[in-house]
Amino acid sequence: MRRESLAALVLAGLCAGCRRTPPVPAEPAVFEEVARAAGVRFRHFPGTRSSLLPEDMGSGVCFADADGDGLDDLYFVNAAPLDAARREAGADAENALFLNKGGGAFVRVPGAAGAAGRGTGMGCLFADFTGAGRRDLFVTSFEGDLFYRNEGGGRFAEAGRAAGLADRRWGAGACAADFDGDGRLDLDVPRYVEFDAARAPRLPAMDRGGYNVPVTLSPHAFPPLGNSLYRNEGGGRMRDVSRAAGAAAPDRKGMQCLFADFDEDGRQDLFVADDVTPDLLLRNRGGGAFADATFEAWLGDVKSSMGAALGDFDGDGDLDLAVTQWIAHEKSLYINLLRERAAKDKPGRRLHFADGNAPAGLGETTLDNVGWGAAFLDYDNDGRLDLILANGSTFEERGRPEKLIGQTLQLFLNRDDGTFADVSARAGPAFRLPLNARGLAGADYDGDGRQDVAVNVHGGEALLLRNALRNGNHWLELRLRGREGASDAIGARARVTTPDGTVQTRVVSAGGSYLSQHSFTLHFGLGGADRASKIEVLWPSGRKLVLTEQAVDRLLVVEESR
Repeated sequence: MRRESLAALVLAGLCAGCRRTPPVPAEPAVFEEVARAAGVRFRHFPGTRSSLLPEDMGSGVCFADADGDGLDDLYFVNAAPLDAARREAGADAENALFLNKGGGAFVRVPGAAGAAGRGTGMGCLFADFTGAGRRDLFVTSFEGDLFYRNEGGGRFAEAGRAAGLADRRWGAGACAADFDGDGRLDLDVPRYVEFDAARAPRLPAMDRGGYNVPVTLSPHAFPPLGNSLYRNEGGGRMRDVSRAAGAAAPDRKGMQCLFADFDEDGRQDLFVADDVTPDLLLRNRGGGAFADATFEAWLGDVKSSMGAALGDFDGDGDLDLAVTQWIAHEKSLYINLLRERAAKDKPGRRLHFADGNAPAGLGETTLDNVGWGAAFLDYDNDGRLDLILANGSTFEERGRPEKLIGQTLQLFLNRDDGTFADVSARAGPAFRLPLNARGLAGADYDGDGRQDVAVNVHGGEALLLRNALRNGNHWLELRLRGREGASDAIGARARVTTPDGTVQTRVVSAGGSYLSQHSFTLHFGLGGADRASKIEVLWPSGRKLVLTEQAVDRLLVVEESR
């Protein structure tokens, strides 16, 4: 498979229209909306919104194996109107846990198995923070953080105070990784703004994009809360090390974060998508300390960012970013130039990103949407990472201020020449619905080798988009199991090589998509390849495992102990 670097186009100052691109394949890219048929019935925000910022920002959705049976379950975060009088009588505003029973069917667990949440919920994150081999659950909300310890047997117990995770400030997204290399998972929580409607500036509504925006809906009107970084001390206890580690970012209004080893030095760096303030890239210097590399890495534009997708979309081996933003901001495709700079910068590892959204064809087509959740996924199993975006306006409908303007989901096909084609029109009926989508998470929940998507819709019914595309392409999925205390293998990097020499790179990540979490299972579309010539796994511990000549069209469980 031939791959051309989009970074080369950006650096040369070329545009997408300056070169001939291959046509979009004729086969349909169809997702079927199957939520109710699969037993997933969840309604977000049962009540009437009241033009207050916290009500419009959530909520997220997570795919994770909550009960330890090997199947990805679903967890939806809910939110209620701040004014109790605006809540629907008798309506259920709890978070919801749906256990995967196999065969594409889910069953809702009463009371979310002890993790029902509260108030105006925002994000969720599953990870084995306690080192017990079970996935605990961290939830953010306008009213503060919640931490649920996984007790086993599919049950959770609230343990925030005991774990040092009971901050009452407004938390948005969350992400996890072992940033200090001690074998325990650490946690980062971007904080948003200090919202107090009673203390909002007495100013007239703002004119943004031709719409009147009440001051109580503007993040500009409220002071930032910065970023919270927690170090795992062991024994189920976390300690806030934000200032000591250089990660406090008190001038930022955080939305979502992700850890990734962008410079491939063996340490987890931290990216935070920020609203109406510059995004944040903290480079891990070792010894539990970070250095702000935002502007050095060319990531300092202010674009009102929401969420991010992590993946090697251009196939050059390093990790790139797609970042969603507010309306009138082109969604950003940040191309990691680590490989392109390597020859010039030896022996150093300078970290630079090029914003290649316009050359890639993601400029004008995303300009009119407010983007939230995002995922790189290979929906057609051709070996190239495609891109899906969840959109939803923050503008109120004219004459009906209790309603937000709906927008449609978008699906982009990776053409394998550095550009994307918008194939939303034939992605399925759900992509034609005007929605206020927020959280988005991906997983092959039914185990058929095709990547599916769940979407949390503000003020609406949740979507479960089952990938129904059958084109004969092969696939391989890896479930990585780390050593004791690091069972999720978060931060592990896997490379799969096929007989034609094509190499694909995936990483196990916790966080990234707006307020949401994708499955930990790594998915590789293999096109026509009938086997994997080589599989390489680089574990967070530094150990490396190599497997050769592996069969395809299956899930392969790989343990670090091997």
